[in-house]
Amino acid sequence: MKEKPFAEGLHIYKLIWIFVIGSFVGYLYETVLYFFTTGKWVDQQGLLYGPFNQVYGFGAVLFMITLYFFRNGYVIFLLGSLLGGLFEFLASYLQEALFHVISWDYSDHFLNFQGRTSVPVMLFWGLLALVFVKWIAPFLDKGIDRISALPGRIITYIMILFFIFDFSISLLAFNREEERKSGIPPQGEMDVLMDKWYPSSYLEKVFPNKRPKTTT
Repeated sequence: MKEKPFAEGLHIYKLIWIFVIGSFVGYLYETVLYFFTTGKWVDQQGLLYGPFNQVYGFGAVLFMITLYFFRNGYVIFLLGSLLGGLFEFLASYLQEALFHVISWDYSDHFLNFQGRTSVPVMLFWGLLALVFVKWIAPFLDKGIDRISALPGRIITYIMILFFIFDFSISLLAFNREEERKSGIPPQGEMDVLMDKWYPSSYLEKVFPNKRPKTTT
């Protein structure tokens, strides 16, 4: 009897795998793109630990949930452009609100929206959605379905725990960095540990392209 896939259909386990794979591919894309545009090899990770850019991971999950069952390429491109632009706008806003930093600014782009996204970038998201839905998603869907149930679940739980830790520690480190820049001394043992383990020099090394948010 054939073993039932551990993450059949759009199971939450499959979406977690797609998030992780999308985050890793996004990290590679951003790092290589930065190298070709600047001549410098700088890791473009989005969190403190791991070669991951979570913006692309969340984008892959969004496209998988909303667009995977569409077949018309024009519809996928149009909806992908709109969804990608909205997602990037919200991601930029949340990153600034939660982590107090800005990773991208499209203020010099044609028809930009508060510098958080722009029409050219939205069109790129549309193209990315089309490629993902037509070619990448079916490959991932079938590939993940081939993973045996027990090891699949174990690896999934490990990934969940890892990203919960990574998101949490990154949030604590960036919040403490904001407090340091405001001249706020440590308020407890956790702040002391953040100052010791994740000082400003360390965060600047790990995230060289992230800029503090500006106030108006």
